[in-house]
Amino acid sequence: MVQKHRLYKDLSYLWPLISPPGDSVEEAIIWNEILLNNLGEGPHRILDLGVGGGHLLSHLTYANQTTAVDISNEMLSLSKKLNPDVIHYQGDMRNIRLDQIYDAVLIHDSISYLLNEQELFDTFVTAKHHLRKDGVLLLGPDWTKESFPGQLLCIG
Repeated sequence: MVQKHRLYKDLSYLWPLISPPGDSVEEAIIWNEILLNNLGEGPHRILDLGVGGGHLLSHLTYANQTTAVDISNEMLSLSKKLNPDVIHYQGDMRNIRLDQIYDAVLIHDSISYLLNEQELFDTFVTAKHHLRKDGVLLLGPDWTKESFPGQLLCIG
């Protein structure tokens, strides 16, 4: 039997080597601009669904109140070390309910792990459940960067 996603379990200690936090700086600048343009000056309440090791989030925490969710306890441990002031929850982005409302919900590359339309729909329901009426949902699937270079869709 082949184990899936070992990088998020027993090999999670390798994540900072494979994807250093500094690699997220350029993308974080863009995400910060989108948040600023759509929400105005902060601080803002931000929920990161599928935070992984917390590398992108580490560049968004300085002016915001942030909460992070991930299904992998091992990846949450990495994020907690990098983002000690962030509230972390272990849970599935398809169905977690935190009973809190946020100004923005972020779903970075974790959206690429959803296997079908129902899982995508369930994740969007989770985001909507946590998002204020005029809030911002930011998505960052991995494949967009390679498949559509230079493209950024911002619906506000």
